[in-house]
Amino acid sequence: MEQKYKGQYKIINDEQIEIDSDTIKISEIDKLAVRSLSSRAIGTGLLMLSTGNAAVGAVVLVIGVNSNNYAGILIGVIIGVSLIAVGIIIDIASVPFFFIKKKYEIDNDWDINILPEHSVK
Repeated sequence: MEQKYKGQYKIINDEQIEIDSDTIKISEIDKLAVRSLSSRAIGTGLLMLSTGNAAVGAVVLVIGVNSNNYAGILIGVIIGVSLIAVGIIIDIASVPFFFIKKKYEIDNDWDINILPEHSVK
């Protein structure tokens, strides 16, 4: 059974990293899974959109319910509840983006190196 490590890593030297209290040789890594920045950004964007949509729906609903005529109440309730429902649907759709991982099989074609700090541009 393969050993899985999860969490933040710390570079010990050119050949080892540490995850939690476990020291791992880079040469022993055969698989990597990474959550991409783009999937987290999409998830966050959708979450913000859904929150805004639900908030506008709540405001429209309150304005409609406080209206003095039946048409205002009816329109406010229909539009307000619809916006809230769409906000909830978008919110549910955004959740998987926080869990998407790109998986890499490390084989002989890979060369894993620790780069000096500030060398990546």
